[in-house]
Amino acid sequence: MVVGQAARFSGRWDIQCFSRLWWAAELFRDGEDYRPVVAACSNQDILNTALRLDMNNHRPTAQALVELLEKGTIRTGREVNGLVKAAAAAGSTLVYEVIAPDEPRDYEALQQWIESVDSDPVWNPNTLPQGPVDGSVPFRSIQRLTEWFERLFETAPVRGKEPREESEEGLISL
Repeated sequence: MVVGQAARFSGRWDIQCFSRLWWAAELFRDGEDYRPVVAACSNQDILNTALRLDMNNHRPTAQALVELLEKGTIRTGREVNGLVKAAAAAGSTLVYEVIAPDEPRDYEALQQWIESVDSDPVWNPNTLPQGPVDGSVPFRSIQRLTEWFERLFETAPVRGKEPREESEEGLISL
């Protein structure tokens, strides 16, 4: 008999494995599209570091991180950790909501999606599920934060990376 840590199955949301996977799917999906979740879960440090930060409760922030992963701007766990620590220090969820506003989700569409469970087609393990049509993240908001995070990453402290000097104009401009 193998006994695991009980907290991994019944602990806080950020430690409990099933809860963490559920929250990753919810925070990183873009409306009905679960492809961003696949990208986010491809880097363990997104789940271990970024997911724990309040700033990722803001959908454009989560989508900007996915965009940087997909572009190859951040690739390693060290780079993810450096960027999210710099992003958390540079702003808060409230700051990011001003820079990159999000549209409210359509909770009626979410409720319809939940109630349609009996009429959904049989699950296919070779395709991603379709989420609720509750609204996508505004493209311009993702774009603004992606650009912001790219500039932050240029000077973010990353273990093993040579520090870069800040330009005379300063790091941040909107």
